[in-house]
Amino acid sequence: MKRSTFFAIAGLTMLPALLAQTPAALRTRVRPQIPEADRSASDKVFLEHADLLTKNEEDSFMVLVGNVMFTKGGMTMLCDSAHYVAETGSMDAFRNVRMEQGDTLEVTADELNYDGISQLAVLYADPGREVRLVNGDVCLTTDIFYYNLAIDIGYYETGGTLTDPSNTLKSIKGEYSPSTKEASFYSMVHLNSRNATDTLDIYSDTLLYSTANHVAEFSKPIVLEASACTSYSSSFTANQAQDGYGYGDLTSYNVDDSGILYGVYSNGVTLPLAQVCLYDFTCQQGLRREGNNLFSQTRASGEAKSGPAGVAGLGTINSYALEQSNVDMSTEFVQMITTQRGFQANSRIITV
Repeated sequence: MKRSTFFAIAGLTMLPALLAQTPAALRTRVRPQIPEADRSASDKVFLEHADLLTKNEEDSFMVLVGNVMFTKGGMTMLCDSAHYVAETGSMDAFRNVRMEQGDTLEVTADELNYDGISQLAVLYADPGREVRLVNGDVCLTTDIFYYNLAIDIGYYETGGTLTDPSNTLKSIKGEYSPSTKEASFYSMVHLNSRNATDTLDIYSDTLLYSTANHVAEFSKPIVLEASACTSYSSSFTANQAQDGYGYGDLTSYNVDDSGILYGVYSNGVTLPLAQVCLYDFTCQQGLRREGNNLFSQTRASGEAKSGPAGVAGLGTINSYALEQSNVDMSTEFVQMITTQRGFQANSRIITV
């Protein structure tokens, strides 16, 4: 579903006028849709409460305002306002969005789009804020979070951070299952130990991690950095065999068409270091020209949509390429001739 922040703001702004114009019968509290229904049905969404409900005849959705609450199986969703389609169980929820399951799982966001058919919830955060999932002592934060309620798996594609009592893990893409407490991380993965006396940093392209027992499984290549390692043991015999890479310095870099910056090290390892983020707008013609090939966002252009190159309609990146000149040659020639004529006129000597 497409994010609809404008409608959320408009709904909240017009609330006083809406309350004033709505008949008293519509200002009563909303009853559950099917009071005698089994609330444990995992495939159905139930509207439990809202301070105000309105619906225009030409609209397919109801407008709910004030202390809105839905339930789906063991999950409860709360928000300030929502657009709800009862036929499909789909909704757009706005402001102070919160999903709760039991006493351990909570997901908070600024906006939620839920498709009742696919059971996929997409949660968004406003600029400067984060979508936050808390599952016991595990916390996951990201800008956009996709939560498939049918299989209980959430994932992100624009960068995220997972933290538990032992480690902090960051990656461009990742997924997490609250029920199994298993996590998978892909692209520019960084594991950092939270042990203050023995700092450990591991870099990899793919990592599987269990937040239940704090066990990580890596795929090559990996880089391991430890500030201090201490072992206490009785007498022992160690058989050592190298199964990794030695120390290496960064010698060069390259960028692929998806915008990932790879560092090439002297020990033969090539690792992703960063990724270029691209932005797109609903109406590019609505952007304001700032000069020097710079543009700024306006109300007409819509909000910026960010993501990695080659995803969701965003273009690819051509590395080691020089942009052709975008100067209007005819205009430049006219200006050059005008300047030359002026110089010639000023340099003439008039004699009597």
